[in-house]
Amino acid sequence: MSNIIIKGDFPSNTIKNYVTKFYGELDMGASQWEALFEKGTSDRASETEVLTDNFTVIPAKPEASNITYQSASQQFATIYNHDSFSGGFQISREAKDDGKEIDLMKKYMAGLATAGQRTNEFRGANIFNRAYNSAYIGGDGKQLISLSHPTKSGDQANTLPNQVAMSEASLEDLNVLALNMKDYNGNIANISTRKLVVPTALKHEAERILRSPLRVSTANNDLNAIMTLGDFPEGFVVNKYLTSSTMFYVLTDCPDGLKYFERTAPTFSSDKSFEAEVSKYKIFFRNSFLWTDFRGIVGCGNI
Repeated sequence: MSNIIIKGDFPSNTIKNYVTKFYGELDMGASQWEALFEKGTSDRASETEVLTDNFTVIPAKPEASNITYQSASQQFATIYNHDSFSGGFQISREAKDDGKEIDLMKKYMAGLATAGQRTNEFRGANIFNRAYNSAYIGGDGKQLISLSHPTKSGDQANTLPNQVAMSEASLEDLNVLALNMKDYNGNIANISTRKLVVPTALKHEAERILRSPLRVSTANNDLNAIMTLGDFPEGFVVNKYLTSSTMFYVLTDCPDGLKYFERTAPTFSSDKSFEAEVSKYKIFFRNSFLWTDFRGIVGCGNI
């Protein structure tokens, strides 16, 4: 049998009072993806969310005349297909018995939980990392960040016409873009920006732009309008799993934007091979990451 942890893999196991510190064992910290997605639970194989259009303004009704009826229809459906994930480890009877000083089973059970968390970090970040990739599309048939999301009132954009570096000006432009967004019938959507999402390389620049009381990189003694107007009431978050050092994103308060569904929470189980005296431990979970309404995010950066 392969990939079985045996006592020879840990020769220090038999040393009495061995210091129980594993080098390379790092705390993952709080989940980073949870600050980016609306969380929900599911009790079925997939979740389907249907986006519809909206009514426009109510017309005036002259006395004794018939009222005007407006129609509505489904625009598109987004299907959240839940993916399954499972992994584990095997440990021999000898390694388990002789490894009590450092408790291999306890260590690697915690390691499975860490691996599960890391998996979700990659999955959540990949929604952003693939935001400009036309191979990964949403319910409207477009990638997450696009200049041409189709609606009944014409194509809409959730990015700037020119991809530019993050700056005070580009963040102001994204804020205005979100404020001017329309619904599917062309009505003002009443959307505001709430949170900036940046990679590690843009952390310090985000701090300067959002929290400096005066404008940055200028000798003019002007107010920092982004700060005084509260354009980003939830500040900014740094995600270490973003692969581009130049791309940046802004989450809005649009309902049903980026979403996560948990079908099966991480569960742990164990089994044993009777003849080989090998214990097996595993983790299993199911979930999905996607977006329903593209207005939940605007983005830009040097691609």
